[in-house]
Amino acid sequence: MTRRSALLWRRQVREFALSDGSWAYSRLFGKRDLAQGFKLHVSATILSAGEVFARVQPILREVDAIYKVPSDLEFLRSLNSGLADFSQIGKFLTVYPRSTAEALRLARMLHDATRGLPGPRIPFDARYRKGSSVYYRYGTFFPSPDGSPGFIRGPGGQRYRDKRAPSQAVPRWLDDPFQTSREKKRRWRGLITHELLAFKAKTQRGKGGVYGYFRLIYPVGENRGVARRRSGSAGVA
Repeated sequence: MTRRSALLWRRQVREFALSDGSWAYSRLFGKRDLAQGFKLHVSATILSAGEVFARVQPILREVDAIYKVPSDLEFLRSLNSGLADFSQIGKFLTVYPRSTAEALRLARMLHDATRGLPGPRIPFDARYRKGSSVYYRYGTFFPSPDGSPGFIRGPGGQRYRDKRAPSQAVPRWLDDPFQTSREKKRRWRGLITHELLAFKAKTQRGKGGVYGYFRLIYPVGENRGVARRRSGSAGVA
């Protein structure tokens, strides 16, 4: 990241309606905006951020969408490192659609606009399509005052913790409207190899992590569906 690119970015975000110091917002939330729903994340690196923003901003401005971006690129560098919060890696731009239909429409447009641009994979979000820079998850649009994820309401009014964890991008009580647009789910083979079954993350960073695992051992002549387990830990980048 050059000093010139950092200065250019600060000039761009000065035009935003408000900032909390870390994030710059396109506008205030209004009566038509939701308290929870499908939010979209567009991934970017500090080097691709300017180009990503130049491509998606006209789309979002056209529909008067509310969205946020980092107030400066140094904050994006920190996010992508994963040091403060692993779940925030890659979340360069967050869009808060006013309906599920708008979320589906914007996801397709943002995917087309950012095709081919680099960005880190976003942990715990669902990817819109294979190789896409666009991700989505269902959650609250307003975090708790203490900075914790907060809660979402179920169909019967029940409160659920807005979790950022594997397989939690869409609540179990909600159908995934992006399912037909997404890549087909592959058979899960663990985080390391098909013979190492990861069960616990010990440390996680933007460039990799250390995971506890079970090694599946298949004796010669036995069915691979029957395995003995040995435990250990391994790092992946």
